[in-house]
Amino acid sequence: MWTRSHSQVDPLFGLLGIESIDMRFSTFLTSGVEVLHLGTRHTGGNAWPEEHWKSHKGRWRLHMPAVDSYLSQHLAASTFGQSVDSFVFLMQIADFAKWGRVFTQGEGRVRYQPKIRQVGSVGKIEWNDVQRLSAREQLKVLGDEIAAAIQRVDEHQRKPRDFHVADFAAAVSELLRSAKVSEFGRTRYRRDVAS
Repeated sequence: MWTRSHSQVDPLFGLLGIESIDMRFSTFLTSGVEVLHLGTRHTGGNAWPEEHWKSHKGRWRLHMPAVDSYLSQHLAASTFGQSVDSFVFLMQIADFAKWGRVFTQGEGRVRYQPKIRQVGSVGKIEWNDVQRLSAREQLKVLGDEIAAAIQRVDEHQRKPRDFHVADFAAAVSELLRSAKVSEFGRTRYRRDVAS
């Protein structure tokens, strides 16, 4: 069951002196070089010349650190069991047909690390399917893939004993569904971090 704690000490475990486990969400992004991230055209990490940006109109419009920050902030006082307090979405976005085995090796992979109470799961987004979508449409695709990655934890052989997977997937899906897409822009994120 998904619970929200209002203090740092969970009432159930407070007598034992155990602090509540606040949930954190993060993304480890791996993308093909063909993926053009909105807002990175003039950054030092940009590998493409100006002509490439002009001739290829597709963009990934969501700033993933903003998504991570939004979800972590809204999940901060939530618990989904005592086994996991950190979920890592191992996001792969690329034109997979061009890459061959590079992206197929981690397909469907789930990794549970009980000592640090962290679980990670791979999610794949096909670049050709999303590059021309609006930010709202990309957010829906991203939300669906995150939910699927979370659900795969339940199918994994070595899964956490006390992690409410369905509740966590539902909470993340609802947060992304009800969010304003403007929350996930690079400019807004930088302004929020600076303040």
